[in-house]
Amino acid sequence: MDDVRRRTSRRARLPLLLSWAIGLALAGACAEISEPEVSSLVVLGGGARMAQPTSVAPVVTASRTPPAAVPTTPNTAATAAAATELPNSTTSLEPAATSIAATPELELVGVGYSAHLNLRDAPGTRGEVLLAITPGTSSLAPTGNEERVGSSRWLELEVGGITGWASSSFLGYLGRTEDRTAEVLLAAGGSLSAPTLTELAEVTGDLVGSTGNTRARITQAPVDGIVGTVGVDVLALDELPVMGARLQISAAGFAGGWQLRAVTSTVICRYGVNGDEQPAPCRDRSLP
Repeated sequence: MDDVRRRTSRRARLPLLLSWAIGLALAGACAEISEPEVSSLVVLGGGARMAQPTSVAPVVTASRTPPAAVPTTPNTAATAAAATELPNSTTSLEPAATSIAATPELELVGVGYSAHLNLRDAPGTRGEVLLAITPGTSSLAPTGNEERVGSSRWLELEVGGITGWASSSFLGYLGRTEDRTAEVLLAAGGSLSAPTLTELAEVTGDLVGSTGNTRARITQAPVDGIVGTVGVDVLALDELPVMGARLQISAAGFAGGWQLRAVTSTVICRYGVNGDEQPAPCRDRSLP
């Protein structure tokens, strides 16, 4: 009888032990990717964009009598403190070191205006954080060294006298600029308006990125006024020489919100920028 009781007691404890073991395993997995990430992707239309802290359905209206044009004002960029970095696997492959020719300064791209990118002492998310790179930070000088960690690519940079590594998914080179106002308005059916500048930027980013696999992120804080301004980066999710576009948006305020007035687009290159004499705006990785 005592043997039966002991066997019964062991069977009763087994589910608790299994539950405890599973809990430890999950905790370990969470700790492995505990670094704050860029907001989750939200699929909209033909592409995808990063979810914003507040989600209100954008309103697109077809108004044939837009407000009178008014002078534009320069954009301003706000900085803050929430870390952004793509999750990486540091166990699937050993880092493969390579060296490339040093290039002009990089720009932080696809990072929200209230976020930052970590500069680490080693490639991968397990490296110690040396510095938080915020939008608007200048002098991001690549050393020419890069490494692969799993499927991700990491670049060595010098920022303010500190040398470290950052994810290439949020670093690019700015190239040519062009006016894309007519293209966006045509895609929107003639005019484009929304209740807030944030929503207007989201819709504009979706229209520009609707032809490919992209994500959009508001990288310059909305600035209210008679004329409103906001900036958004639209990045390709594929590893192509053309990484995406940086959009500068201006809008006229009216009683119901904001109406799009102008959109300029600056190409974002992954590996480098070609000169104006070249037909392709971005340098191909296969070229010297």
